[in-house]
Amino acid sequence: MNNKYLVSNNALWDEMAIIHKESYTEIDSILKGESIIRKPEKTELGNIRGKTLLHMQCHIGTDSISLAYEGAIVTGTDFSEKSIDIARELAAKVSANINFLVSSNDQLTNNISNEFDIVYTSRGILCWNDDLNAWANTIKKMMKPGGFFYMQESHPISAILNENNPDIIITHPYFHTDKPIEWKDNYDYSRENKKLHNVSYEWTWSLSDVINSLINAGLSIEFVNEFDYTFYKAYDFMIQNNNGYWYIPKLKNKFPLMFSLKAKK
Repeated sequence: MNNKYLVSNNALWDEMAIIHKESYTEIDSILKGESIIRKPEKTELGNIRGKTLLHMQCHIGTDSISLAYEGAIVTGTDFSEKSIDIARELAAKVSANINFLVSSNDQLTNNISNEFDIVYTSRGILCWNDDLNAWANTIKKMMKPGGFFYMQESHPISAILNENNPDIIITHPYFHTDKPIEWKDNYDYSRENKKLHNVSYEWTWSLSDVINSLINAGLSIEFVNEFDYTFYKAYDFMIQNNNGYWYIPKLKNKFPLMFSLKAKK
């Protein structure tokens, strides 16, 4: 890994993994044997029992373990060694038989020889990929013929909002540029006022970038759904609904905050 942006991001996620081991509230649910996969994600995934599933960018494995609870045969990968160490530790505590592997997305085909029924990569992962076409091609190569790819992710347009105002105020770019956005004054999203030491470099990808990368890789899009709520408290002025998702009251039914997508090989 010689790209300075990716090297910094790797160090960032090693740093955050240690924080998240203590701050992620869903770990309590995992240790009780409870899946944290919620509707609509569970509905859109369908019955995954007995299916082989590759979870790319799995971080500390809370979703991977949940997918195992749902019946999938899970392999989880992440470029952060600290994240994978914690994922293995959590899986061992609940006796979840999951193969966790340290690997960046661009090295997956070199590190894993088998193909999967399902490739899953969701929630806060797009901005860490510097080449979406390469990302999509890797997804295709890791899937069995007839298999599918699924993701649930922040809607790209939600990233343009001003973090301090609940109205629609465009502050950040929507369309992709080769050079990532640099965040030096960086705080961890799971713990308020926890300043991070490493710089964050994030790439912006539009919804059309995501869809077209998968089409260009040869996958068939089965659906794209958009939602006026999202999976975490991205802004202080958000309110949590009864299903555990977060929304902006002034923008309810007016503005997309999350999308989901399924594509087939």
